[in-house]
Amino acid sequence: MRMNQDNCCIGQLVTELGWIPVSKLEDLATIAEESNQPLGRILLQHSYISPEELRNLIEAQALLRDQHISLPYAKRALAFSSWYRVSLENALPWVVPGDNIARVDYSKRLGQLLVASGCVDRTTLENNLDVSRRVGVRLGELLKDRAQVSENMLSASLESQKLLRYGLISEYQAIAGLQRINRGLIRYRAPSQKLIVPLGQLLVNSGILSRKNVDDALEVSRINGKPLGEVLKIFALLGDGMLDSALHLQRLLHTGSIKFAGASQALNHIYLNNVTVQEALNTVNTLSAESPSLSPAEFLLLTDVLPEKWLQLEFIANSGLPQRNQQSRLAEQVGNDLTRASVRLTYLMKHSVLSIEQALIVLHMSTLTGLDIDAFLEKVGWVNQNTFESIGNGEHHKKQSRNAVLCEAAA
Repeated sequence: MRMNQDNCCIGQLVTELGWIPVSKLEDLATIAEESNQPLGRILLQHSYISPEELRNLIEAQALLRDQHISLPYAKRALAFSSWYRVSLENALPWVVPGDNIARVDYSKRLGQLLVASGCVDRTTLENNLDVSRRVGVRLGELLKDRAQVSENMLSASLESQKLLRYGLISEYQAIAGLQRINRGLIRYRAPSQKLIVPLGQLLVNSGILSRKNVDDALEVSRINGKPLGEVLKIFALLGDGMLDSALHLQRLLHTGSIKFAGASQALNHIYLNNVTVQEALNTVNTLSAESPSLSPAEFLLLTDVLPEKWLQLEFIANSGLPQRNQQSRLAEQVGNDLTRASVRLTYLMKHSVLSIEQALIVLHMSTLTGLDIDAFLEKVGWVNQNTFESIGNGEHHKKQSRNAVLCEAAA
């Protein structure tokens, strides 16, 4: 039986303090693992510790994890607090040298990070901390279960806390990065803004007309005052049926009923296969469900960088353009450095090297520390050059396997 790190810390403390025999701890740790409950709660349920002792154990565990006190000092403080029935905070000055206590930096605690970054307010934190200490559930899990912090935001905060604890980023960088991530996640979860897409842009993106065709027709439209659609019909660039379909999809776009990518793909499908708008939309829905990974533009929408470019980023993300074309559009809007970073990070997420939370942290923290994306990834130990070589080798082997299967099928 293998205990997780938190259970192992509490288990070591209670056995070395003599509060429970080692043999009995093994049985209770098994119960904790099988019931998916914290060991502290199991110890409380079986009356090996009191609620006050559980609170002190959790506090000591946090101080040990953050390397504020050593294990011998933690045991002394716990024994003192249990004997005199005081809190661990009040026991520490009696058993730990003053210099050690002065170095306790509570800004590295998860709750402080969440409050400072605006993810929760002080009252919410205090209420949850009280429940956490009483029932032995970790603060983050409690906030997530109560839907007061999203799972994405909790994961990002925990990752930032680790980097802060190990001195890889500063407190200011941790808080600033989490503030931006929180704003981006909130904005991305909000209903999408309705896009006002010009008819010409829809026709170009769907591959029916070239940009020159549309620009020439627009010039004539400005001169004689006729709608663009009428001019395209006069020039025999568009038939009645295609114009009606394009206008129908444009109305759906403007009401927010469909994304730009879906409208572009549907119009292209109508043009190539001579089907109705509804038939084309049904095909688009089937196709779009097969592509769940984030594009670089979609990822940048999550980051809250350059909020003034929100509409342009959303336009590119929903354009339905091939990846290479999206990247060139991105570079025009946000610059080459940010485009390269977003491409790099979405590539690593696609290959499960980074989580979405880690990718968001990397983008913001590399900017705040002034480090290149690759330099920051290597500094925190999440990615190195061997990672990219391994991914490349994996892709090569997959390609060889696919080719072998095709050859065998052909034979």
